Amino acid sequence: MFKALSKVKFADIETLKKRYLIINRERLNRAEDCMRPSQRDFLDFLPLLFHVNHPRLPGYVSKDAPSGICDYVPSKRALTAANKHIHNFEYKKRAMSRYDIMSMFLMGSSGTVAYSKKSDFDIWLCHQHDMGSQELAELQDKATAIEEWADGQGLEVHFFLMDAVNFKEGKIVDLSSESSGTAQYYLLLEEFYRTSLLLAGRFPVWWLVPVEEEASYDSCVKELYKRRLVSEGECIDFGGIPSVPSEEFFGAALWQLFKGIDSPYKSVLKLLLMEVYASEYPDIELLCLRFKRSIFDGENDLDKLDPYLMLYKKLEEYLVGRDELDRLELVRRCFYFKVNQRLSQPEPRQYDWRRDLMRSRTNSWGWEEGLIATLDNRSNWKIKQVVTERGGLVKELTHTYKFLSDFGRKHSQLSAINQHDLNALGRKLYAAFERKTGKVEIINRGISQNVWESVLTLYQIQQKNGDGGWALLSEEDNFERGGPSNKVALKRGRNVIELVAWAYFNGLMDGTTVVKVMKQEGHLSTKDIQEFVRDLGKLLPSSTVMMTNVEDLSRAVRMLQSIVVVNMGHNPGVVHKRGNQHLASNRIDAFSYGGMYETLVKSFDQLTLTSWKEVITSNHAGIEGILTCFQNYFKWMPPSKGVAPPLPIVLCYSSNHSMTIKQRVERLFSDVINCFYGSEGGANSRYVFAVQRFYYVLYFEEDVLHYQRVQSQSDLLRYLGKGRQSFGRIEIDRYCLGETLLPFIFKRNKPGIIQFFYSETGKNVDIFVLDEKGSLFYQKKEGVDGVRMVGHFSQFFDAILQRQLFQLGGQGGDSSGELQVEYHRLSRKKDGELQAVPVRVP
Repeated sequence: MFKALSKVKFADIETLKKRYLIINRERLNRAEDCMRPSQRDFLDFLPLLFHVNHPRLPGYVSKDAPSGICDYVPSKRALTAANKHIHNFEYKKRAMSRYDIMSMFLMGSSGTVAYSKKSDFDIWLCHQHDMGSQELAELQDKATAIEEWADGQGLEVHFFLMDAVNFKEGKIVDLSSESSGTAQYYLLLEEFYRTSLLLAGRFPVWWLVPVEEEASYDSCVKELYKRRLVSEGECIDFGGIPSVPSEEFFGAALWQLFKGIDSPYKSVLKLLLMEVYASEYPDIELLCLRFKRSIFDGENDLDKLDPYLMLYKKLEEYLVGRDELDRLELVRRCFYFKVNQRLSQPEPRQYDWRRDLMRSRTNSWGWEEGLIATLDNRSNWKIKQVVTERGGLVKELTHTYKFLSDFGRKHSQLSAINQHDLNALGRKLYAAFERKTGKVEIINRGISQNVWESVLTLYQIQQKNGDGGWALLSEEDNFERGGPSNKVALKRGRNVIELVAWAYFNGLMDGTTVVKVMKQEGHLSTKDIQEFVRDLGKLLPSSTVMMTNVEDLSRAVRMLQSIVVVNMGHNPGVVHKRGNQHLASNRIDAFSYGGMYETLVKSFDQLTLTSWKEVITSNHAGIEGILTCFQNYFKWMPPSKGVAPPLPIVLCYSSNHSMTIKQRVERLFSDVINCFYGSEGGANSRYVFAVQRFYYVLYFEEDVLHYQRVQSQSDLLRYLGKGRQSFGRIEIDRYCLGETLLPFIFKRNKPGIIQFFYSETGKNVDIFVLDEKGSLFYQKKEGVDGVRMVGHFSQFFDAILQRQLFQLGGQGGDSSGELQVEYHRLSRKKDGELQAVPVRVP
């Protein structure tokens, strides 16, 4: 046991420790060489802020807040940086009874070839294990205050409070701004060991344990302490990595795929690393162990020890061994973009070691200057190049995901990732990659920053078989000869809204884009499209609206916002003549307009944004299509959910009657929602409205909206007279049946009561009876007296109720549920307003 330690002496351990600290210092120097002066000052100054509590220092909470870093003495650079912020600051060294901070580590790409001046700082703040909750709260407050102060200096800094003992026991927290949730533990520790930089305090004892002893790490550390080769007071212990459980590869792959949707290039590298590790399972050569072996072997070339170059080298070895050179080229592009050294641009005045390193790499890859210039111009790639690149990225992400999924099913129960995370990940993947009718495919995620086109053309396609549609073309596309082909069209679709939404949400089109319309028929105009795009920019800004919220992904999908565009490409005219006379009318209902009862509403185009950040479009023409739009709208949030769907935003660009149409459709949606979701309504209600000379009744069955077309008013009365199993209100549209008494009567409908209404016109009487469940009975009597009719119906109701009471009593029932009957006479006040006057039964 401990063969690797058997002949180790104190001097050997000291040599390893010095070697680690020298490499750590050189990597820090490399990091600072690439930083802005403010970033360098901050890193110099940072340990001092946690070492002392001084009221003039940033982040001061109280004099008793946790402070003191083990083995830390401020350098001259630290004190100089402090004086830049606090005039005449004096540091007074004094003995401390306790050091609350054990170590501070800088995480991420700092000091590597992949570092960028735009990179943020993730800091592990490692505190003593016995710190109480009050002390932890003060330490967190101090860290938060320093984050806010740094933000004011133009720096993005994140602190993560770490307890090495808890971490070693598997009690992990969010370890970075790119946390993998419950998906990883050993893989996070592996990344920590190969990328972290010690800023102050104790160094990890892991660096002193030989690679050969990793499987017996804890025993080996005890032996080091026992033989006094190292003191517990000079190091910190996060634990070893004897092996990586197979389920972690699958969990890590899921999280990288989750992040890869928005940042594909970075995730391809990490996702492929998981594939490499899985392929080596169970004898895995982790990168951190390769790194440590190099340190033990005396390697001091920082290029060979660069964590990101070591990552690339391992991926290259794997893909060359499998003869997968196309994948290797993609990995090289991902690595080049990650390093972000634009080699086609002129040499900078100041020497940059990262640029020299990348130049040597691209030379060894055989890259020509033309390819490098194309890659350097990625931020301006247009959509066709983005589509091609995305195809390769999605193929790679999918390939690795399937590989690791098969591995996970073969080797584990996937226990390293909990169900909550699995649901959120699966839903984001579904929202990003699942194809379905009308869904807008977002293809420009993390590839190009500027695919905007100054001029786009919408070209209407007509075919002999009647199948048509539209094509979206860029200005450079040549479509003069026989129309656009599949090769030149940027996108084809069944309707205009689908193409415009695709162009807008992928960044091709905004309010300044000139849109040309080449149509074979219809009234679509450039002005309509540009107004719609400007409205989209106000209602659904593409820069923020597509950001995914993990909390939303943890819940069932729902509608966030809906836009209904009425009559896109239609411009209804309603002027009719009979002879030389206009058919004048005061009918202003857009569904039954004017003397000819014309409908001004020809089509609905619906655009829906879901809580999973999917954009779905649909097109509906004619009244049947419009009713289908209503059905689709209520599918998202049916009455059983208890929450009404958001009221859609209605847009209309018709030159004729646009405001009339817009307001009418808005009111219809609002009234229908109130009918089925309002306090007095419910899923058992029915809504009646008119289109042209026909009536439509909307109702729910098993949470699905249905509709019934009724030909005439007499047919509607018969329909409303059908018996019902339970009470349900009848809501009459505000523009419907206004010349009748029905809207007035149904507004007064009450459950469990029989209501009798009558209205006298000369010697004629109109009789309306609403039973206890809301069904309507209507009868017209000629040459009779209304009061006498009340008497006749009273005798009839009395007989019926007595019979019910007798039947209930005969079956052991009681009379507590006896129905009541109300009688009302309908008349008009002097101002013409209808009233229902209670009538006493004669």
